[in-house]
Amino acid sequence: MTKLTLTADGSHTLELEGVGEHYHSTEGAIEEARHVYLRPCLYEAFDHFPTAEPLSLFEMGFGTGLNALLTMLAAEQYRRPVCYTAVELHPLPNEVYEKLNYPQCLDIPREHFLQLHDAPWGETVPITPWFSLCKLQVDMVDFRFPSDAHFHAVYYDAFAPQYQPQLWTADIFGRLSQALVDGAILTTYCCKGDVKRALCAAGFQVQKLPGYGRKREMLRAFQQSDSQTK
Repeated sequence: MTKLTLTADGSHTLELEGVGEHYHSTEGAIEEARHVYLRPCLYEAFDHFPTAEPLSLFEMGFGTGLNALLTMLAAEQYRRPVCYTAVELHPLPNEVYEKLNYPQCLDIPREHFLQLHDAPWGETVPITPWFSLCKLQVDMVDFRFPSDAHFHAVYYDAFAPQYQPQLWTADIFGRLSQALVDGAILTTYCCKGDVKRALCAAGFQVQKLPGYGRKREMLRAFQQSDSQTK
């Protein structure tokens, strides 16, 4: 069961009742998403990769759809096409996501948010001229990336390692790395030593960045080819 919670910036998050884990920081869901994923990952990828091709982005954990919504709005603002792929084993029911107040907070039509959740699963759907979405209802542990996957950016937004330890392993990150282009950028709110070591073992170059709210640090990682890591 999930409980709707108002965060400090006025936007909603969800709490897993009985667990005490939130989908976002209670100090601001929208501001945390911008701090952890858009500024150090999406905008960096916009600058780093050429504009001639769509930016291909992978998200571990579609959740409330907030990261996808903010990315869609950024794609429109910067006029950069984004192909967004998200893996989510437990999609939110419509009676939950329809209550989220992100459209009001961002001053956008409500249907712009709902169409992300209402889009069919398992297929790529054009949402706007600048943003397409493919949602996959699958366990990341079992997921095998298609051979032609070539992601430029990754939002790694699984629940914390104490709740989902199987999603923070060197094996997971190694398989993810094989689906990235050289120089691809990954960001995550989590900065635990085990996570940093797992990313390094998978061949990523890892750096710490200032975290959001009460989190002192977060991680950003760059995919490197074999020749770069030797």
